[in-house]
Amino acid sequence: MCGIAGELSFENNANAVAVVKMMEAQTHRGRGNDTFFNVNESLHIGFNYLPIQDGKVKEPAVRVGNWMVWLNGEIYNHAELRSE
Repeated sequence: MCGIAGELSFENNANAVAVVKMMEAQTHRGRGNDTFFNVNESLHIGFNYLPIQDGKVKEPAVRVGNWMVWLNGEIYNHAELRSE
């Protein structure tokens, strides 16, 4: 299972150090693909990714401007879908 950590502050003082410590505490949930986003002063998000199928490290999150997409999962029938 992957691990997700974050802190949201409505007073613009989210603690990035606390989120990094949360990620360090759950390193057993991901092997070396730690992703940290300092979105703004109100939001910090971290992710430990554990690849299940092929062991390849993938990027589970993408940020474009003000939008962020986060995928926590595997597509198990990816070979079948590729053939279509």
